[in-house]
Parts: sequence; structure tokens; C-alpha cells
Amino acid sequence: MFWKKREKLTFPTETLGYDEYYVTRSGDLLQLDGVNVKFEGTLTEKPLVEFYAAGWPWSLSSRLVEEDHGHRTLLKVSGVAVYFKGSLYLAKEERITVWGKLKEGVVQAKRIEGKDIIYQA
Repeated sequence: MFWKKREKLTFPTETLGYDEYYVTRSGDLLQLDGVNVKFEGTLTEKPLVEFYAAGWPWSLSSRLVEEDHGHRTLLKVSGVAVYFKGSLYLAKEERITVWGKLKEGVVQAKRIEGKDIIYQA
């Protein structure tokens, strides 16, 4: 066929919405590239919230269309780089749970659970 069916991995799974996530430790993430993962860890650095813009700066659509710009938060969770689309208000040394897709060593988070709050994209 046109797609290759991925073999089932030995990690336990949990479901969020319609997607299945492999529950793992941050140390095991290197062997799971290209799959959905869920892991817990501690913020080892201060979160960095940055503004991004796509397209040409003089383009009217880049200023009016929401998908072309916004805020992105960069995190280091137990040594793993995590991106989240949006602003997060977390502190260094805080323990969090990350749900997201691992691509080339970076987790693109869909959901982040803190002690008192849940952020979901």
C-alpha cells in the first residue's frame, strides 16, 4: 500500500481524544522518533515565550490570519526540548506531564499538565 503500518511498541499506551500516546520516561524518548508520547519531568530551565510570524512582514494576510503568527513556548523538561503553541505560565523546577509528538528529538506538545493547571492546544 501507500503507507507502512507501524509495528506496536512495547510501551504502555494512554488515549487523549482520538490519539494514542506511548507512556515513557524522558530517557527512553530517543528510540521513539515520530510517535505520540506522554512523559513526566521537571523543568530544568526557565520557559522561553517568543513571538513568531510567518510570511512576509508587509503582507496583510500575515497580520490578519491567526495561523501565521502567535506565541510559542520553549521548555526543557528533564533535558528534552518541548515546544508548545501558545503562552505558558510555569516556573523552573516545576513537575509537569507532557503529551505530544516527538519529531527529531523535539516534542511538539498538545497538552501540558502542571500541578494546578492544564494547557491544551
